[in-house]
Amino acid sequence: MSRKSRIASGIILMVAACIGLWLFLYRGSSSLAASYIPATPDMTGWAAPWVTQMKAIESAAEKGSIRDLGDLGLNYHANGFFQEASLVYEGMMRLDPSDPLWPYLYSDILSGFGKLEDAIELLTTTLGLDPTYPTARLRLAEGLQKLNRTDEAEAGFRKCLEDNPKDFHAMIGLARIHMDRKDWDSAEQMLRQATLIRPSLGAPFALLESVYTQSGKPGEAANARIAGTGKPAHEDPPDPWKDHLIDRCQDPYRLRVAAATPRYENDSLAAIALLERAISLAPQDASIHRQLGMLLFRNTQPQAALSHLRKSVKLDPVDPDGWAYLVHVLTESGQSIEAENQTVIGLSHCPEAPGLHLERARQRIASGDYTSAIRSLQTLIRLRPEESVGYVELARAYFASDRIDDGIAQMKKALEVEPGHPVAITTLALHAIESGDQAAARRLLLDAKAQLRVPPSDIQELTTAFSNQFGSQP
Repeated sequence: MSRKSRIASGIILMVAACIGLWLFLYRGSSSLAASYIPATPDMTGWAAPWVTQMKAIESAAEKGSIRDLGDLGLNYHANGFFQEASLVYEGMMRLDPSDPLWPYLYSDILSGFGKLEDAIELLTTTLGLDPTYPTARLRLAEGLQKLNRTDEAEAGFRKCLEDNPKDFHAMIGLARIHMDRKDWDSAEQMLRQATLIRPSLGAPFALLESVYTQSGKPGEAANARIAGTGKPAHEDPPDPWKDHLIDRCQDPYRLRVAAATPRYENDSLAAIALLERAISLAPQDASIHRQLGMLLFRNTQPQAALSHLRKSVKLDPVDPDGWAYLVHVLTESGQSIEAENQTVIGLSHCPEAPGLHLERARQRIASGDYTSAIRSLQTLIRLRPEESVGYVELARAYFASDRIDDGIAQMKKALEVEPGHPVAITTLALHAIESGDQAAARRLLLDAKAQLRVPPSDIQELTTAFSNQFGSQP
């Protein structure tokens, strides 16, 4: 045999061997992929097109498609089938071991089940594959903190801050560690930085209140509590690896919850898109129409908002929130007569709806019918005695009907329910000044100065009134 023939034969044998090896590995990986396909869960009630799509993906995965196996797991995860997704992720970690996405998403599921030790191991694997993903490092530090592995958690949070000095969540984590060590000064410093970075969130203010209370600063504690009132407590950190799952979600409830998270606070168009997708899946769900209606109104689309709010009360006429939101939007849109009509209809369906009684009272005050307004506000207070709004509005109704003493009494009740309420405290301070009660006026004015929600212009007006009345500074 010639030299060329021998070379050609050798090449043929090598190619054949490679093909054989490839076929062997393919059959092996195909069999392995199939072994990680979970039993199909009950999908009764789910959208038919999605069920069909899932069957097609499962069929491709059964034939050995690793890509489709991963796709199957992502879809299961996105729609709350966590056991099924977990099995798929275990398979993907073996079949696609260089991709950090699989251990990261698996850690998310295990964390939700409280299996923190296993989640930490997976997060460590994730960072070994991609040490640049900040949320994985943050999640690892948070998990270590929950397991009281404080020194390791602190090192993790500090690494997060080295990479991003404005990492809000790492600041909160470190502040908690300082608080556990009773290092109040360090905790205060860290939390103050956090409030500057994310002033719209309540968590740092709530922690500051605790820090000030523990360190004997009741005035600062009260200010921190007031500053955090009404703000969402928490917001998840940016997490593109997990956030993309929402694009696969077919569960209307999960879409609703996602649209209401702080993540979408500054992205109303994306939140609207989620709710519109939820309605396409559950068009008879009144709560989704209500939520979308209010979001559209905040996005300056009042007519579209009213359409969904009317649909909401039609689908669920005994939902007090639907009626309250509908009346509110009608009022804000200048449709006062229609707002009054819908208030009456709403109260016929929901006679114990606090929001409707408040709207009814405001309508009656606007028309000068203070007697009816007072009755509505008394009902509101009976229904919600723990909220200040009823007392403040009732006081205003009394003042408008020249029942000053009754109005002052209600403002005092408002201040008892919500210490530091700006309207109540400034009203009572002005009344004390005009009544010549210098001691009460000074005390209330000093309290007002300590409240962050009282505008400086109001403080200046009260100070001037005090000086004019008593001839001295408070």
